[in-house]
Amino acid sequence: MDDVAIQEGERWIVVAACGSDSVRHLRELCEHLRGLGRLGHRPVNVAVVCTKSALQSLNWPPVSARGFKFYTDDELLKSMGPDKLNFPPFFGTLWNQAACLVVAPLSANTMAKVSNGMCDNLLTSFVKSWPCEGELRRPIIFCPDVGEGMWAHPVTQQQVDTLQEWGFVVKPQGSGLMADVEIIARLVGQVMGWND
Repeated sequence: MDDVAIQEGERWIVVAACGSDSVRHLRELCEHLRGLGRLGHRPVNVAVVCTKSALQSLNWPPVSARGFKFYTDDELLKSMGPDKLNFPPFFGTLWNQAACLVVAPLSANTMAKVSNGMCDNLLTSFVKSWPCEGELRRPIIFCPDVGEGMWAHPVTQQQVDTLQEWGFVVKPQGSGLMADVEIIARLVGQVMGWND
């Protein structure tokens, strides 16, 4: 958020989206999460981090045009190179200011990467650097959308167990499908104590 000043009292949620069928619900999810601000009488802002495959699946204008900050691997690549070894400025700002990270939808591919510590794109780098221990700890909520066959595979269950052992929330619906956006927003509100 190098181009946006974060105001006192604002709350930020980062939504990290992978490519899957449920990415079509991304805008609706962001709007529901922003609606949590009405419950707590303090604004809730949403920043979106998308994988390349998520971008290919989106069929609506960039969320930045609808009041959401929108980041992709392109921003990460612009900041890297022989003379640029730092993450882009918005990365640190989001890392310091965001109250919660919601990975929705979480693809089978990204679940495998995250549960094995890989970080080969902006989304997985953001997840791996997220403060998950000590006083700085903030919640991560994973919402898988992997399909019934993949969800039933033993390695998928091992990956889910790993994420949960690390203290993260994993919220599928049914047989590995992403939960409804209303359920996800309600869960975020509960985890953050914003539903009161």
